[in-house]
Amino acid sequence: MKRIPFKALVAAIACTTLLASCGGGDDDDAGSITPFGIVPDSIDVTGPDETACGAGFGGDVLVSGGAAPYRVVNLIPGYVSVDRTTVDDRNKTFAVTFSGACFEEGQIVIIDSMDRQVTLSLSNAEGEEE
Repeated sequence: MKRIPFKALVAAIACTTLLASCGGGDDDDAGSITPFGIVPDSIDVTGPDETACGAGFGGDVLVSGGAAPYRVVNLIPGYVSVDRTTVDDRNKTFAVTFSGACFEEGQIVIIDSMDRQVTLSLSNAEGEEE
């Protein structure tokens, strides 16, 4: 049987410990090396005429990178609704729908499991004169 030198054994244990402490190879558990973001990062709606803002409009927002799961925090619930408060996996979406109430600017904050944040900017303006 071949014996492993003591120094080589100590070096192997040190390398294994170092690699294990960085979270291994799983991107979610390691804090994600993939940039965290959303697409689109803003939704701006304009109403049909000068007396109304858009109602029922909105869209899907794709969450990518970062570390799943993600929390969706709607800071203006009287003006927009979201179809979920948690997005479980990367490259999944949540839907935003405008209520019809006018507002100049609002936000939805998306927070990954490492407490990093990205912001979706929103607005709903009256339409133009015809």
